[in-house]
Amino acid sequence: MRKVGSLTDEIFENYVGGHFFMRGPYGNGFDVDMFKGKEIVLVTGGSGLSPVHGVIDYFADHMNECKSLTVISGFKSPADILFKEDLKRWIADGMNFICTVDKAPEEGDYDGHVGLVTQYIPELPLKDFDNAIAVVVGPPMMIKFSIQELIKLGFDEEKIWLSESRKMCCGLGKCGHCRIGKVYVCQDGPVFKYTELRTLID
Repeated sequence: MRKVGSLTDEIFENYVGGHFFMRGPYGNGFDVDMFKGKEIVLVTGGSGLSPVHGVIDYFADHMNECKSLTVISGFKSPADILFKEDLKRWIADGMNFICTVDKAPEEGDYDGHVGLVTQYIPELPLKDFDNAIAVVVGPPMMIKFSIQELIKLGFDEEKIWLSESRKMCCGLGKCGHCRIGKVYVCQDGPVFKYTELRTLID
């Protein structure tokens, strides 16, 4: 959960160590069954790693159920990297995890990847594009150029999935802020095929 506004300010300031009730959103999610037996590529930016955390966690424990799993995850700086302990475990479990930052710090001991996630997509070690599936989650510009790189690499547009979770507001289909054309992200999504969203004007 990120502290970004009045609701999350309230949670961070007044519920530390306490409890609160939360419900919704009531849309869909990533079904691990659609990834089984495939070469999986997950491209995330910033907090976009959160929606696919469950998918990564599942296949970290069941690597025999997929052909391969590559995660390319970008962050602004080393301080912004999420799930650092999980990341160590995931790599130890045998997946190809590329964690990159936009800019290396001038001071400190960071010795990881530097640069945008898009520069690592052409290097993906894929063998069978007919049996490959990709998920892209992150800021709009990252999504746009990541999809372009995946398509140039040979991905079928029908096998690229997105999460529009950044559009969530009420999560109940009442406020209308998540509406894109006729689609309500909180109820019809937030997970969509790229081919379902590419013609909608956001």
